[in-house]
Amino acid sequence: GHVRVWETARAAGDQVIGCYHSHPDGQPQPSTIDRRLARRFGGPFGYVVVAIGDEESSGVYAGMIREDGEIVRVALELEG
Repeated sequence: GHVRVWETARAAGDQVIGCYHSHPDGQPQPSTIDRRLARRFGGPFGYVVVAIGDEESSGVYAGMIREDGEIVRVALELEG
């Protein structure tokens, strides 16, 4: 999914500053697979996970992939 799109954009010389994806019935945090794939991105790169589930598991995780490929939580600021 989003890893392939990012790699294609980068190969074309485009700059992607972030991405988001959902975790249906999951948790609002990066999964083990998300963390493994993040190492391919390099950073800094915005990273948002939206969990869609019941009231307890729904939520948004705002993070950033650092240059070393680690995902760290950051504050999410909305403008509009």
